[in-house]
Amino acid sequence: MAVAEAHVTHDGSEVLARHVANARIRTTSAGHPVIERVGPSRNIDACVAAVLSYEARGQTPEPMPPMLILMDDPDPFAAYGWKPQG
Repeated sequence: MAVAEAHVTHDGSEVLARHVANARIRTTSAGHPVIERVGPSRNIDACVAAVLSYEARGQTPEPMPPMLILMDDPDPFAAYGWKPQG
């Protein structure tokens, strides 16, 4: 995990630094890492958001081709594989 291995940096946000300091990584019995608070009143929201966004950056979908919709086309979305619902 990039966070545990210190491969992640940030812009110096005091809130993020505090939330990271309030968090720890625990491994479940199934071997999955879990981020949890070090204490009951310790916020970790910014830490969790940073980890989720870091992980999601590698999972971006392929961009769609630009759309050109001709108003006289009876089914303008057929070329994109879209079908009307309902």
